[in-house]
Amino acid sequence: MDFSVDLLHTLERDMNSEVDELKKSLNVSSKSEIDTTKLNKLHKGPLMNFIVNMLGMFDKNIDLCKSAAATCDKLKSEQIELQKQLISVQKDQLSAVQQSVKAEMKTWADVARKTASQNSVLTTKVVKEAVKAVSEEEERSTNLIIYGTDDFEAPSDPDFEEEEMDNIVRSVCNLTLDNDITPKIKAISRIGQFDQDKSRPIKVEFSSSSTVANILKNARKLKLNSDLKSVYLSPDRTKEQRAAHSKLVKQMKDMISRDNSKHYFIRGNEIKCVDKK
Repeated sequence: MDFSVDLLHTLERDMNSEVDELKKSLNVSSKSEIDTTKLNKLHKGPLMNFIVNMLGMFDKNIDLCKSAAATCDKLKSEQIELQKQLISVQKDQLSAVQQSVKAEMKTWADVARKTASQNSVLTTKVVKEAVKAVSEEEERSTNLIIYGTDDFEAPSDPDFEEEEMDNIVRSVCNLTLDNDITPKIKAISRIGQFDQDKSRPIKVEFSSSSTVANILKNARKLKLNSDLKSVYLSPDRTKEQRAAHSKLVKQMKDMISRDNSKHYFIRGNEIKCVDKK
């Protein structure tokens, strides 16, 4: 008899059916109620039939168990064989991967040797450029740019232009700095060549970046002075920073044209807005 789950279930149903017949003959409802006293009262015919039928089922059960054991042994052998095949395949794949990795490592090693000197040069260049950028940024942080002032060609008296610029810078500082702060000015100059159609900005070099920060913070106070209300202050930006700022200004103007009920301004490279008072 070949083992199958269906045969196992069939045998189970047949045995339960025989037990149900015996319970019916003994007039009991469960197997726990069956005892020797009740079996002695049963006629020999039904009892003999039950014993014979159960013995036949026991033989079938023994054959089915033997078949199940043989099937388990066969499945176990097949599983072991499949595991051996899997291990063999994994070894082949691992060997292929190892060979591929060795080839790639050799290629990368060759590339690394060829570019080592170049990387050294590039690293030195990058460090120098970074140091230069930080130095320039630090230097620019102490500079202030003043736009919107009257400009003119240099007169015969060279001190006249310097005096005019000095007066403008002093006026800006007096309006934007506290009375107890006396800024230390290192240099004042115009940026670019004179053009009668344009006003050259004034570049002011202070000794401290905090002075520039305080002036910019209070730049709005210039609007309260009739002589300086058209003057505009700015930090000393790089070419890239000026381009980015110009883009923000254009965006802000577009926002104002769409909704002028708010006050717009640029802070931290972002456009901010508040309700007008």
